[in-house]
Amino acid sequence: MARNQSFRSDELVAGRYKIVRFIGRGGMGQVYEADDLELRERVALKTVRPEAALDRSAIEHFMREIQLARKVTHPNVCRIFDLGHHQAASATGRATPESETTFLTMELLSGETLADKLKRAGRMSVSEVLPLVVQMASGLAAAHAACIIHRGFKSGDVILVPPKDNQSETRAVVTDFGLARSASASESMTASTGGIAGTPAYMAPEQIEGGEITPATDIYSLGIVMYEMVSGTLPFTADTPLAAAVKRLKEAPPSPRTHVSELDPKWESVILRCLERNAADRYASAEQVVEALRGQRVAPLRPSRG
Repeated sequence: MARNQSFRSDELVAGRYKIVRFIGRGGMGQVYEADDLELRERVALKTVRPEAALDRSAIEHFMREIQLARKVTHPNVCRIFDLGHHQAASATGRATPESETTFLTMELLSGETLADKLKRAGRMSVSEVLPLVVQMASGLAAAHAACIIHRGFKSGDVILVPPKDNQSETRAVVTDFGLARSASASESMTASTGGIAGTPAYMAPEQIEGGEITPATDIYSLGIVMYEMVSGTLPFTADTPLAAAVKRLKEAPPSPRTHVSELDPKWESVILRCLERNAADRYASAEQVVEALRGQRVAPLRPSRG
């Protein structure tokens, strides 16, 4: 077993999941492919970071999120199955909190992340972007309908599943709804801790300021991802994540046409509305973003509150 990996290949976890292989590391912890011996199917098994797993209030909040997320059944949302605990044998033979690993089982998806695709291939044409945005927006809308807000949406959370059988297009699947913040609910962005509950480059202004989190928070993050897809870069960059996060509180995002002069003005307008500083000035729903991209009329902006 490689250093710092929680499980080895063929290890039986919680008496039910047989580890097939180590996949990588994510925001929550480590990710494995495993055989569910009861249901006889492959799943993704994600460990929860030890510091979060030892926080009982965070785990209780996490469990509530999972109970909600399990109700979302949508082709563009990664299914969440269960939360489990694995007790490893300690040197003394006694169970301790430190020897317990908390994990989550999810739908196993094959394919690369949108972030990896952008790193590999660079910016995308609007003809490539539109079908993926439609699917991402559909996934977000399904979650919002179930009162679930992602709160950490980014290109690394989108798995691009290659077409198979009779499918004609790549399936974009959004993962980790509400998990990033729930698994570390006690974190906040402060100069002293240097920590942020979420990925700073994709966070909405209200997250940075500790304000109210609503579906508009995810709309902002969707705008960041769309900007990244069409331009190959992020709208706000700086020497440190904290500096980049604070930058969006003081500056308007540069137009994506700064990077791609030939970009359709309609796309420019939609992306910049998603990135409005005030949540009330963004689109009211993920569906409205798609409607606007398709040229349909949507509700006008409300006057800015400053």
